[in-house]
Amino acid sequence: KEAEPFAKLQEFCSSVNDLSVTTLHADFTDNLDYILRFVGARRNTFTFFFIDPTGWSPLDLGKIGRLLKHKSSEVLINFMTSHIKRFIESSDLGTAFGPDYMQKVIGLSGQERDDLSAYSFADEIRKFYPFTCTSVVLNPLRDQTHFHLIYGTHNLRGVEKFKEAEKAS
Repeated sequence: KEAEPFAKLQEFCSSVNDLSVTTLHADFTDNLDYILRFVGARRNTFTFFFIDPTGWSPLDLGKIGRLLKHKSSEVLINFMTSHIKRFIESSDLGTAFGPDYMQKVIGLSGQERDDLSAYSFADEIRKFYPFTCTSVVLNPLRDQTHFHLIYGTHNLRGVEKFKEAEKAS
């Protein structure tokens, strides 16, 4: 949203020569048609979606589902657990985390509750990508989860590579 970080992103992307990269200074959920045209204009290509929402609001999977249905793609979502956990029992989150989420989370606390929210969201991503997994990233300053990465792919080999990268870090 801010001009300075966007300018840095744009500068970096202009230095990439071996990939087709485009930047939008806008909310990507308002530009799905543009994104799908960009992806569709390149036949026989593979698309990697990195989704990094800000704040605690969950992604509207009903809205971005068109994007996630793209068959020749993978997705990596930064699930901001440290922000979302403050609102984990909010009825607004239930739709993003599946119909049984609210019943599952009641009575849980701490790491169990944090993990359940990420796993429940990953289950919703699995509706688009049959091979979906999570990785926890700890807060370096506190003994708690900072965020989860949720990865989805149509090929089991992608999960193997994701887990190799996780072990190497």
